[in-house]
Amino acid sequence: MAGTQEVKSWGDFLVTGIVMAVIGLLMIIFQAGSLNIILIIFGVLLLIGGALNVFGGIRYGDNIGIVSGVIQIVLGIAMVIA
Repeated sequence: MAGTQEVKSWGDFLVTGIVMAVIGLLMIIFQAGSLNIILIIFGVLLLIGGALNVFGGIRYGDNIGIVSGVIQIVLGIAMVIA
């Protein structure tokens, strides 16, 4: 139908995996010197992505989106605190 949008949950996990791979490469390049900054940046990205997943899950009735969003938010908070 025209005007409808389908939520693909696997895309969220794919993007998260790519971001984690890039962050891992940055950790290898910069070694332990800027590890705290990278953890904070990655934590904030997880918080934003998790919030978007939760709102998208609520909007489209996607329970997997809500659950993955909550997991991302919890991991993001843990990384910012660490």
